[in-house]
Amino acid sequence: MARTREATSHEQRLSGVRRIAHHRRWTEGQPTRLRHHAVDGPRGKGGSRSTTGRLIPWNLFTDPELARVGLTEEQARATGRDIRVAKPPVKAIPRARTMRETRGLWKVVVDRDTEEILGVALLGPDSSEVLTVVQTAMWAGLPFTALRDGLIAHPTMAEGLNALFTSWVD
Repeated sequence: MARTREATSHEQRLSGVRRIAHHRRWTEGQPTRLRHHAVDGPRGKGGSRSTTGRLIPWNLFTDPELARVGLTEEQARATGRDIRVAKPPVKAIPRARTMRETRGLWKVVVDRDTEEILGVALLGPDSSEVLTVVQTAMWAGLPFTALRDGLIAHPTMAEGLNALFTSWVD
């Protein structure tokens, strides 16, 4: 009887290893497949696309995460625009305090005249997730006030966007 249980347990462990190995092969192929889809469109659909003029985000999954999209402060100033910069520390975000992950800084660059979000860099917990919210607002051409004044769920890291757009340093 013990031998049957042992064999069954061994088979279950092997089955789990096979599932993990299969999952790993599938996920390793995903970035290439997703990148291909995002830039070139679905396979077999033809056409060509370019990253020129598109908002291309990047995320570095360190601890804390680093995420950025759009122009840096230096790039925005080089365009000749009159800009505003906000730089609140992550410890100002209620959710960061509840998670006890308060290391980091968020920074946003906004056109002073049009209120257009030109770029954002986020260093802190869940930055890649929050970045997507800002990127979507940028795609839609929303002014920064839409995120500053929006009712965002509490407590979430995205709620920090309300504070981000009121933390001007200039």
